[in-house]
Amino acid sequence: MNPTPPNVDIALRVTHLRATLHALSFDLSTQSTTAEQLTGAADYMERLAADLRGQADRAPSRGPRLLAEEGSDA
Repeated sequence: MNPTPPNVDIALRVTHLRATLHALSFDLSTQSTTAEQLTGAADYMERLAADLRGQADRAPSRGPRLLAEEGSDA
């Protein structure tokens, strides 16, 4: 079985990050989010962003462009 190509993995992680942000914004809109949840979510997003940057560095032909395209939508 072939491993997931870096471009696909990065795209999936960006999609997951967007879903996490959407869920977090929903929690904020219902005022059910605690400071602890926000801190945990921020820590997770920082780790994910660092991981994505590392993957983009390993796939320079496509990775940085994909991240730039995804980032421009946010």
